[in-house]
Amino acid sequence: MSRKRFYPENEDLYLQTKEIGAPITQDLFVRINTEKAKWCFAKIKAKKAKKEEERTGLDGLTCDDFEKDLDLNISNLINKIHGGSLDIPKKKRSYLKNTNGKVKSYQISEKPIAVLEKLVAEDLAAIAEAILLKSNYGGRRGSESSAIITRVNKYSRRIENGSIARLDISNHFESINSDHVTKALDRIIDNSKANQKYKELVLRLAFPSHDEGLARGSSLSPILANLVSHFEIDLAFHDVRAEIYQKCAELSFKEAYFEMLRSADDMVIISNHPQGADHIQKQFIYKLLEADFVINSEKFACEPFGYAIKQKEVSCV
Repeated sequence: MSRKRFYPENEDLYLQTKEIGAPITQDLFVRINTEKAKWCFAKIKAKKAKKEEERTGLDGLTCDDFEKDLDLNISNLINKIHGGSLDIPKKKRSYLKNTNGKVKSYQISEKPIAVLEKLVAEDLAAIAEAILLKSNYGGRRGSESSAIITRVNKYSRRIENGSIARLDISNHFESINSDHVTKALDRIIDNSKANQKYKELVLRLAFPSHDEGLARGSSLSPILANLVSHFEIDLAFHDVRAEIYQKCAELSFKEAYFEMLRSADDMVIISNHPQGADHIQKQFIYKLLEADFVINSEKFACEPFGYAIKQKEVSCV
């Protein structure tokens, strides 16, 4: 898996998490520094340069405006963070239609706050990369959601007479609240005084309005959504699967196996048993509802799967 886009110092954070596991005990607050902030700004500017039009920040500044006094602007940002005087204003939210015609919320930050969001997101991405499951194809480095389609089609040529279930969570980002994120952060970062301060900063950046869920448009939102989904969705599925394996003999699923592939809020459950996917899906949904997620009924489906039923290749999840 490629980690070339990591900030150089974050390679050690990835390796530490991979070797020791979470929660991280390293002081993450001291990792917020001038050089890293400049690197994050360069990444933001490079991304904006690919677009024909750049949206101004909440403060009315473009990347070019911010860069005119870059050293001063970055220095002021870092001093305010470590001095405890950083003000994170309410973010302006826009509601736009995506390519599917659905209305999604997007947030626009001030340029210094956008740099800080990117900086914090880089740390969390390095930690997440070490703990996310191989079956998670969404929101991680070096992996695309199209990998799910490839994997499903491989299963369709290997499974003779199985089943497949598709699930989708409604308003995934907006349904993730500060409690979800707090629980996820507590599982990956320890509760030392310095790291408590760091986690408080993450929550202030992610939920400046307090009463709203995550919104698109921030560097931080996708990685937080993926971390929450790892703990609330991926691990919940593993718990349900373990319970079923214990009862396999009773349920006539003795040689059955189950796998879930996920990209963000889109999930595919595959089983080599004709009723396997439907059976595990029903129990899994209870877990999702307990975590305050809502299932999208329009994408909810369960059907036969495998080469014995002349399975057509999947082109979308």
